[in-house]
Amino acid sequence: MKDKRIITLILVIVMASLLLFGCSSTKTSSSPATGASASPSAASTAASSSSNVTTVTDFAGTTFSAAKPVKTVMGLHPIFTMLALRLAPAKVVSVDKVFTTSYLVKGSLTDLLTNLGLDHIKSLPVTNTSIMQPVDPEQVLNLNPDVVVTLNKDINAAKLKDETKKQFVIVSKNTLQDYSKSMRIMGVVLGNTTEANQMADYWDKIISSISAKTDAIATSNRLNVYHCASGSVYATVGKDTIMASVVRIAGGNNLGDQISDVSNHDNETITVSMDQILKWDPDVVVVNNSKQYQEIMSSPEWKVVKAVKNGRVYCQLKYGRIDGLNTLPGLIWYNAILTASGDLSAMDAYYKESQNFYQLFFKYNITKDELNLKQ
Repeated sequence: MKDKRIITLILVIVMASLLLFGCSSTKTSSSPATGASASPSAASTAASSSSNVTTVTDFAGTTFSAAKPVKTVMGLHPIFTMLALRLAPAKVVSVDKVFTTSYLVKGSLTDLLTNLGLDHIKSLPVTNTSIMQPVDPEQVLNLNPDVVVTLNKDINAAKLKDETKKQFVIVSKNTLQDYSKSMRIMGVVLGNTTEANQMADYWDKIISSISAKTDAIATSNRLNVYHCASGSVYATVGKDTIMASVVRIAGGNNLGDQISDVSNHDNETITVSMDQILKWDPDVVVVNNSKQYQEIMSSPEWKVVKAVKNGRVYCQLKYGRIDGLNTLPGLIWYNAILTASGDLSAMDAYYKESQNFYQLFFKYNITKDELNLKQ
């Protein structure tokens, strides 16, 4: 009898252990899988962090994992160099060449760095911008960052990674939504998820508020927009670019979508003939700078285009350019010119939200006069 009681007790203990194991296994399997998707979802971009482990799934579908918090980072593209400087300035070991022309030369956006350690930023070594020119692997090894951050468009990344054996984190600027996902990834990598998520949440909130109004506009009722590429009025942007993303969310039809194919869909410069522009006869033309504006307005070829005849050629704003972190104010401005045709209340929204944006993203108190400056 005594032996039977002992056997029964042992069986009860074994069954209880199995139940506990089963419960703990269920909890583990409910955690988001990493490395499963090339475009991270909200689940995959959410970090799982402990005191010395950081995990994130980037746009290459790979898992970033460090045994210790990341101490140093190198950005090979100006947008994410700037983001790193905002989130963890002491961890940034270099800036890239396009960053210097965007933020550190006369007439650029230098003022935005006033409260972010401008003198320190000016002292950092300069690398090539990887999507334009290969980066010297010896320079990377000498600077010795824990991680290297670059774009999913960077065709030089794989070779540089192989040469340096460094961990790479791949981010994206192809769409407005990609920006906020990339912010969350960078927050995990740099150990500043609080501010990164605040920025990403604000970014997503503005997109949602504009989309709520423009999603209901039928394609046939949208204005047809010719968005000039940065280098020429005779070039436009592919459908899978940040510029096209802004046009659509702002409430327009991006005419470049019509000539996008598998070879150029994410190109930011697709050559267009004057005959094609005349055939499109766009309702709105948006140029990158005052030089492009003057070129169009003084051209006999362009004077018959609907946008020119109706006074709907617009020059992008210096602090609302459609590429970079200040793309969000650019979206608000774009929405104002497309759906409100410069209505004062719409422009007031641009001023108000842009001031909120620059305070959050750059710790900078921007003025209305600055927000009106043309590119």
